Amino acid sequence: MSLDARQERQRLSVFNSALEDWRSNSTQDAQDSIRRGRGLIQDTRQSQSDAARRVKASMRQGESSRAEKSTDPNKEIVSFLGSWSSIIDEEFGGEPYAEDEERPNLGEDSKSDRPPRVTQREADEGMFMPFDLEEDMDNALSALGSIESSKDYSALGPVINIKKSMYYGDRAHGYYQVMGKNVGPWTKKYLGKEMTKEEFLADPESQDKLAKTFLTKEYKKHGTIEDAISVWFTGSPLAKAKKKGAADQNISVNEYVERWRQDYVKLLEG
Repeated sequence: MSLDARQERQRLSVFNSALEDWRSNSTQDAQDSIRRGRGLIQDTRQSQSDAARRVKASMRQGESSRAEKSTDPNKEIVSFLGSWSSIIDEEFGGEPYAEDEERPNLGEDSKSDRPPRVTQREADEGMFMPFDLEEDMDNALSALGSIESSKDYSALGPVINIKKSMYYGDRAHGYYQVMGKNVGPWTKKYLGKEMTKEEFLADPESQDKLAKTFLTKEYKKHGTIEDAISVWFTGSPLAKAKKKGAADQNISVNEYVERWRQDYVKLLEG
């Protein structure tokens, strides 16, 4: 017998042995494994949800070609995958797709169901928020207004008395506390028309639109809503701002973002 033939027989023997080992495991063992796995990933809900959707979609694609028990190794493997798909469906509360039901598009630009909400404990631990620009922006703005002005469109902040500050002698304006020297340039950039401080302070709609446009731009640029909030407060994304020790005369960037997170989570939880 040639060396290649012996190697092929050895590989086939290893495959058959592994296949028999799998056959000897009961469905209950598989279910127990899934339950143990679920216990380990409870603290990473976003990753769990994404992984579950991807695994279920991938496994179900094999169900259409599942065959009855056969000595064909390829069909056995398909059957194996299909069994795990059923177990995952059961454990995660999913339902099998109907034959005419559209399967999810898993591309980067696909739009899936709203990600799970983050709990207060997860927010306290610094977990980044799942965020949808269409569904969550209003709550993000409301939380920002809450920590900036207690939600007062006519609010005027205290005059900055730190001489080394670029805003020395200036004060913040409105619901989101835009610094006076920024009102003209920012309204021109984000609203398409330059406004005076007095005009801006008297126009809640323009205040909302400016903040929304700003946060949307920074979220798309940096990838997290926390970074966008940090840029609003400091001009830099969160990691960079923390590294610089960014703060104003009252609060550090870390404290600022944590306060925003807490208010944001409260709004999500109703």
